[in-house]
Amino acid sequence: MPDAESAISDNLEALIADLGRLEASAQDIKELAVGKSAIASHPRYQYFGRAYGIEIASMEWDANEVVIEEQWQDLESKIKETEAKLFIWEAAPSEEARDRIKEMGLVDLIFSPLANRPQTGDFLSEMTTSIDEFKRVTSG
Repeated sequence: MPDAESAISDNLEALIADLGRLEASAQDIKELAVGKSAIASHPRYQYFGRAYGIEIASMEWDANEVVIEEQWQDLESKIKETEAKLFIWEAAPSEEARDRIKEMGLVDLIFSPLANRPQTGDFLSEMTTSIDEFKRVTSG
């Protein structure tokens, strides 16, 4: 695509700048997460934990399926083991599941790993929303 070289170069520069702003925003998480641990509904957040200093234990839950009692018991054990106060969902679960998470003393948030194209917005807008929500729920 030789005719598009200039547009591709301009778009690349804009993308690099956008990703730089996203990373700068995410750096705030390091300060908020010092000494904290979290539990995630799925093992997709280890890279995020390593990057921002968060110990993240994982479950094998699908947010689109009903959480069974055995899974709740496993979560209780993991809470005791990790002393986590935060639960990260990869997608929106049922209200009943979110209510039970809160009853267990956890704050929860939805942080999409964006393995697929989002239904609304784009990677940058969705990741910005997730990072802002993470900062909001961990700043209290």
